Amino acid sequence: MNKQRNAFDYFYSQIESYNKPLSIIYNTDDTIIVHNVDSIPSGQNMSWYSNLISEIYIQYNIDSIIEKYSADNISFLITTNEIGKSYASLTLTDDSSNEFAVIFDSRGDLDGIGDRAGSFTYAHEILHLFGAIDLYTFTDERLELAENYFPEDLMLKHQLAAYYSTISNLDAYLIGWTDFLDKEEYGVFLTSNPQLES
Repeated sequence: MNKQRNAFDYFYSQIESYNKPLSIIYNTDDTIIVHNVDSIPSGQNMSWYSNLISEIYIQYNIDSIIEKYSADNISFLITTNEIGKSYASLTLTDDSSNEFAVIFDSRGDLDGIGDRAGSFTYAHEILHLFGAIDLYTFTDERLELAENYFPEDLMLKHQLAAYYSTISNLDAYLIGWTDFLDKEEYGVFLTSNPQLES
């Protein structure tokens, strides 16, 4: 929970330069804890996720949470103490309330790299839920451009803590903090991009 709060504090610090209001409601009353979940896969296993969300809807009144905050939909942030690569998914079903991120917050080791999640991981995956894209996954000249344009970008470069990173103009555009791109060249990241087409 502290790492999640640190991620939210990071968002507040970053949005100041965009002169936009930001209100994050954090209420532990709405924290859902599911015990004894079988192994959580590190890949995007949709059948596993569908089963878990069905179980959550049976155990908890999700509609009342949506109504309580006058929300259009709900996203799930699932944290596990297993080893894996954290990920987010926006396109599970036609039901927009089925957006989710899985944070692997283990003391273990993944491919020789310590994989205990920090506030960076929480902030990175939460931004995916609002439309930000991974910049490190490009395999063409766009990766080099991303490294030149946004060297400290939260969606490009992994850091231990979020506050070492920045939310770039491209990120801000994709998550709705701004209505325009500072530079026309940034549009190259939006063309022929599977992350945005799904």
